[in-house]
Amino acid sequence: MDTTTILAIVISGVVGGIVTPLWYIALKDVHARLVPAGGPEIVDFRSAPTASKVIDVARGFLVAAVLVALVQQTGSSGVASSMQLGLLLWLGFPLVLLIAPVIWGGQSWKLSALHAGDWLIKLLAMTAVLGLLL
Repeated sequence: MDTTTILAIVISGVVGGIVTPLWYIALKDVHARLVPAGGPEIVDFRSAPTASKVIDVARGFLVAAVLVALVQQTGSSGVASSMQLGLLLWLGFPLVLLIAPVIWGGQSWKLSALHAGDWLIKLLAMTAVLGLLL
């Protein structure tokens, strides 16, 4: 793995790690209206347990590494092409996975849409970074 690839993974992972908290901070009031009383609240990253922080950071770098591999394997080049891949991945995985709790678990479609939006902007931002760097 060359230096450019490692740098792309790190920067993309960091971007993904920044986008999600910003999404949920911006939509905190929306989230509060969608979650039933007593349901899970948005956790402030700063006060989260250390183990949760480490796992979340590792998760972001893992997603970034997989995205790098897919961008390279598909021959995507440039921001637009990489973001198209990000959109396709979002349609095929997070969106599909987030529909299941609505269909089978009685979760509000609005709450699933909130989480799907997070994954959409995260994947688009991360793949845009990769399109610039690779």
